[in-house]
Amino acid sequence: MAAVTLRQIEKTYPNGFQAVHGIDLHIDDGEFMVLVGPSGCAKSTTLRMIAGLEAISAGDLLIGEQRVNDLAPKNRGIAMVFQNYALYPHMNAYQNMAFGLKQLRLAKSEICSRIEQAAKNLDIAHLLDKKPSEMSGGQRQRVALGRAIVRKPDVFLFDEPLSNLDAKLRVSTRIGIAKLHQELKEVGQQSTMIYVTHDQVEAMTLGDRICVMNDGQIMQVDTPMHLYHHPANKFVAGFIGSPAMNLAPAQLEYIDQQWVIQLGEYQWVLPASVTQRLQIRQSKSVWLGIRPEHIRPVKSNERTESQVQIHVDVVEAMGNEQYVYFKWQAESWISRVSLDELELIEKGSTQWLTFDLNKLHLFDKDTEQSLLDAS
Repeated sequence: MAAVTLRQIEKTYPNGFQAVHGIDLHIDDGEFMVLVGPSGCAKSTTLRMIAGLEAISAGDLLIGEQRVNDLAPKNRGIAMVFQNYALYPHMNAYQNMAFGLKQLRLAKSEICSRIEQAAKNLDIAHLLDKKPSEMSGGQRQRVALGRAIVRKPDVFLFDEPLSNLDAKLRVSTRIGIAKLHQELKEVGQQSTMIYVTHDQVEAMTLGDRICVMNDGQIMQVDTPMHLYHHPANKFVAGFIGSPAMNLAPAQLEYIDQQWVIQLGEYQWVLPASVTQRLQIRQSKSVWLGIRPEHIRPVKSNERTESQVQIHVDVVEAMGNEQYVYFKWQAESWISRVSLDELELIEKGSTQWLTFDLNKLHLFDKDTEQSLLDAS
């Protein structure tokens, strides 16, 4: 069991390209931390530096209390699960899982006991005599997980382990990894897990905390729900959430002792729930953000301050809800509409929609940092 600490970690390649820009991150002992961000944001590079597969250009990496910058991967107390499984094709599942344990010179009885327990937890006992070519992608991934588990590492590292699986298998394996983390805690084998993905749904459902990265920098580290409801900047707001948050340029004005948000010819008085959290006291250009579920159709005989009439461009039916796409104020918007009490909205129709002003997000137009505190 071990905490992982990154202090001013940098990665610069021989050609001068700096991939990681002095990041600081502390991962608690036994925590499930997810590194998430778009392709090329350096999340995998960061994971590989923790694993010892990439040299650290500057800064300190600690696993537990030990600085491990110069330690070989095998001496760091880590086990890594790769995107491509990395199983030996000429070995069966049992032999693949036993290989690393033999290198540690464990007794045969101990190796057998660890493999049987891991196989039971991952439901792969029936696969132990099969070679990778005889397994499905999901089965191979679970064997790769088992190979990591049997080593009883201090830290598990996952590098986009589900990206090669189909959608249904990805969901079931994701649930299996979450259950594995909890079960390891329950049997006293609490392990720190660091998981890299570009899929923010995986991040939201797996992580105790999420580290959002972009361009080799950390944008925000927080719990999944706090990230969703209190993004620290425009990037996090647009990246976390599916469908993504609506974002549009607007003007924040202080008029007649009231804070007003202006979008084109529309002016809406901000409610106290928003103005009490404002961290500025002057008018300025902003980015307005609002989640799709906070734009809803106007009910019969209802009148709201923020209702607008729109033309529906596209409708995506999702079973119990619809995603309604429309253009308004020269921007593209999306509304997430529950079908519990509403009729289907048709493509090409004209609709009245209302914005929940209590749920607005405001970001500085220049710095893109949130203008609202996170309370």
